[in-house]
Order: sequence, then structure tokens, then C-alpha cells
Amino acid sequence: MTAQPTGRLRGNDLVLSRRFRASMEDVWTSITDPESTARWLM
Repeated sequence: MTAQPTGRLRGNDLVLSRRFRASMEDVWTSITDPESTARWLM
């Protein structure tokens, strides 16, 4: 996982990206299950 997210502007949108050392299933759960989201943002 990178230390800090990277961001760029695409038109009027701010696009943030971050790499995770986790399975796709774990990452998907982290963004679709509110109880799991906090674990990924800390």
C-alpha cells in the first residue's frame, strides 16, 4: 500500500488512487460494507 493516496484532476473531477496489498474481494468488501470501510481508511 502506498503511504499516501495520489490525486489528479480530470475535468471537474478529482480522481484519487491508492494501491492495496489485498485480494480484490477484501478491497470490494471494504468499499461496500460500512463496518469494513473504517479499517481501510485508518
